[in-house]
Amino acid sequence: MKTECASFAPSIGPACRVLVLGSMPGAVSLRAARYYAHPRNAFWPVLYALWGRETPDEKYEDRLAFALSHGVALWDAARACFRDHSSDATIRAAKPNDFAALFAEYPAVHTVFCNGLTAYALFLRLAGDSAGGRPVVALPSTSPAHTLPFAQKLAAWRALRAAAEEE
Repeated sequence: MKTECASFAPSIGPACRVLVLGSMPGAVSLRAARYYAHPRNAFWPVLYALWGRETPDEKYEDRLAFALSHGVALWDAARACFRDHSSDATIRAAKPNDFAALFAEYPAVHTVFCNGLTAYALFLRLAGDSAGGRPVVALPSTSPAHTLPFAQKLAAWRALRAAAEEE
C-alpha cells in the first residue's frame, strides 16, 4: 500500500557550497523527522570520515551543524510522493522541491550531489532545469539497501569534500 510522504525543509546556510540530495527520507527518518536517521545508513559515518572523524556526533543538531560547518547542505529531490515503506523503487507522483528559489537564495551552492541513482534521476526529471548549469553528480547511495562496501562508498564520496572546499 502506498503512503503519502513529504520531505523536510532544507538544512542549508549562506556558506554552503554543495547540496546533497536524497530522493525522499525513508520511513525511519520520516518518523524521527531527521535526515538519514536509519542506524545502518552510512551517510553520517561517510560525511564525518571525509573530514577525518571516526564517529558522528550523537545529537542530530550537532550532525547538521557539522555538515553546515563544512559547506554541505541537505535536501531531497522530491517534496512529496507516494511510496511503499522506504522503497525508492516504488516512488510515484513525485513533486519537486523548489530548487530555483533555493539556488536564488543560496547562490554559493555550486554543485549538486545526489545520494544514489534514484535521487539523481528524480532531480533530473523533476527539476534538472533549475540546476542553472551547476554540475549534478550521482554518488553511491548510503542506504543500507545499497550493499557497496563502506570503503568504496567513502572513496566515491571524496568528490563531495573536494567540491565543498572549492571557493
